[in-house]
Amino acid sequence: MTALLALYCSSINGYALLASAAESQYAARSAFEQMGADIRGSSSAEVLGDGEILVLVGPNATLRYYAENNCLYRRFTTSVGTTTIPMADSISSLHFSIYDSLVVINLGVNAGGYGQEVTTAVNTRL
Repeated sequence: MTALLALYCSSINGYALLASAAESQYAARSAFEQMGADIRGSSSAEVLGDGEILVLVGPNATLRYYAENNCLYRRFTTSVGTTTIPMADSISSLHFSIYDSLVVINLGVNAGGYGQEVTTAVNTRL
């Protein structure tokens, strides 16, 4: 009976770990999709602070992506004002680089002891 209870507790802990990792991966993928759409819609891209901040200039707005306190943020600035939106948490690393019009994004996610590094590249279209 004790062995069965130990097996049950172990499986519950494993499920919680995998659920946390899946949620963090989903948030990172959603952030990549939003960043990709913003990059494709921008007229110019610039990297600041040794690759820590991505600045995108579009026809009507300026966007900044950056990580702070293990959270990825999107700061949207227009002539009306500025809005900062948290996009993903459990961010362990974030680095941007630009090669001509190609923006490369390296994002590290760490949730519940499970870590993953994801990289993508997007071209500006405008």
